[in-house]
Amino acid sequence: MRKGFVLGALLLLLIAGITGATNVMKVWLNINADDVSVYLNGLPLDDEINDLRDKYDALSNYIELVDSDVYDYILLNEIKSRLLSKHIQAISYLQQELMTNESLSDEEK
Repeated sequence: MRKGFVLGALLLLLIAGITGATNVMKVWLNINADDVSVYLNGLPLDDEINDLRDKYDALSNYIELVDSDVYDYILLNEIKSRLLSKHIQAISYLQQELMTNESLSDEEK
């Protein structure tokens, strides 16, 4: 019973995250000597990546502890796909900024 409840709750959270995705209206980069941060619509992309990584780790640990079924692995794969997508999105925005921003020095690039 508990396993079904946990799986159902995770599935609802995942569906809410997928359907609640917002369109990217503004991309802002904060570039300094130590770090590059990507913001989408004012929210840091790193936070989204960290949140997905935490969900992935939690589900992965749950799968290791209990007798899991195929739905757990499907959910784990979906989270992994979203995590990779966010990383690709961040890299794409950074590449785009490097190509179009003439105010960046060669050192910053």
